[in-house]
Amino acid sequence: PFSGGAYGYARATMGRTVGYCVGIAESIEYIFAASGGILVIGGLMTTLIGMHHQTEPIWWFCCYTIAIFINLCGGSVLWSSFIVSTFLCLIILFMTYFGAIKYWDTSEYAFNIQPQLNGNLWFIYGADSVFRSVPGAIWFFLGIELIPITAEEVFKPKKALPFGFISTQIVCTICSFSTLIIVSSIPPGIAQFSINFMPISESLATIFSSQDSIRLFSILTIPCILTSAFCSIFGYTRQIFAMSRSGYLPAFLSLTYNQVPWAALLFGTIIGIISLVLLKFVGAILPELGSAFLNLSILTALFSYIIQMISYLILKFKYPSIRRKFKSPLH
Repeated sequence: PFSGGAYGYARATMGRTVGYCVGIAESIEYIFAASGGILVIGGLMTTLIGMHHQTEPIWWFCCYTIAIFINLCGGSVLWSSFIVSTFLCLIILFMTYFGAIKYWDTSEYAFNIQPQLNGNLWFIYGADSVFRSVPGAIWFFLGIELIPITAEEVFKPKKALPFGFISTQIVCTICSFSTLIIVSSIPPGIAQFSINFMPISESLATIFSSQDSIRLFSILTIPCILTSAFCSIFGYTRQIFAMSRSGYLPAFLSLTYNQVPWAALLFGTIIGIISLVLLKFVGAILPELGSAFLNLSILTALFSYIIQMISYLILKFKYPSIRRKFKSPLH
């Protein structure tokens, strides 16, 4: 196990240049994923409380401050916060799943869209729409590659990391398919679900028969968004720290306090805040900037995933006798 994650695999199999590119790509992915989540929270909080939208930076500051504090505490505080927030997210999801049983009607709500030009029942907007939907689908599993970065944070990583990978994939697969199928099979149906920015909030409003309180139900989604953002902050902190130790980035980024890489944490946070400022104020002039940041985050993630798969195959066939404690159950 290597705390640098994907870039460590790439460096070992494809050379330093490819390793550097993967490391930078993953850092960009985590920084933009975190800032994107915090941007959403800022918009939600100002709307729910009735504050002016220009006060959103206050919520950005609060989110980043809390994240920095938790990361600097490290140890049990950091991991306890992750565990509690993750279980809270699962409770919200399963509350939605079980509450939706009463309204479940796949034929009425999941298949009530008429095929468009060149489309059919399974591909409403045509087969090419599958590829246009890939960026959104990736968000179901975005960040799962964070697990190797925890190699220096856990006991017995050679056993803990494989278990973490397999269990995480199982949970994410169950939750992603359950969310897609269940939420699209209750009112208002898949037509609205496909364009709704926060489908869980809409689903909870349906379950509790209170469409007028949909903003209130949005509060329940905040822990989920915040957990995702905080995990991404942890990710870019450890990624930048590992790259600095390997000589890819300036040495000062590997400075630590209480075994916490504070320099990498602050460096990534500053870049995240700059991206938020650009999205908020420059994005008002150039609306397509928001989509560009989102697509860049997805693109860097895809690049990282592809290189990881290639690296795995190289390790598998070029070094078949290499000593390893874990072998993929699919081989």
